[in-house]
Amino acid sequence: MARQLKIARPCPADAPQIAKIHLEAMESNPLLHAQFPTSESLDAARQFLAAYTEKQLASDTSGVLVARDPESDAVVGFVKWDSPSHPEAVKVEGGELREISGCRPEFLDGYVALAERAMKRSFGDRACYRECSTSHHLAGFPSAAPMQS
Repeated sequence: MARQLKIARPCPADAPQIAKIHLEAMESNPLLHAQFPTSESLDAARQFLAAYTEKQLASDTSGVLVARDPESDAVVGFVKWDSPSHPEAVKVEGGELREISGCRPEFLDGYVALAERAMKRSFGDRACYRECSTSHHLAGFPSAAPMQS
């Protein structure tokens, strides 16, 4: 039987674990290692992502939820999104991430260009999100934590 995870809003202390999961999920992606080719640059990327996640947690235009193991309360997964009011000019790949020591921005540039073309092909000029009630979607998950600000 699959274990039921608890969906919850993270606290700032969860940011390092979210960053760790983020990089672990990308471990098999050669692009990650092209962008951050040394253990030092990967560690700097992890630290950057943890700090960036803390900023997102404090932002009104970004959202973050975590999946917690109900027995240990450990963060085992996450999801992030930007609200429709998120400024387009504030994208992690084009900002401070490029300044990380050891980062190879030419690979970030290539990734951003490919992702923008794919989004344009998929969505055209339409928004690639739709607004909906989170509580409606979580209603089917009995172990989901109540959403509180």
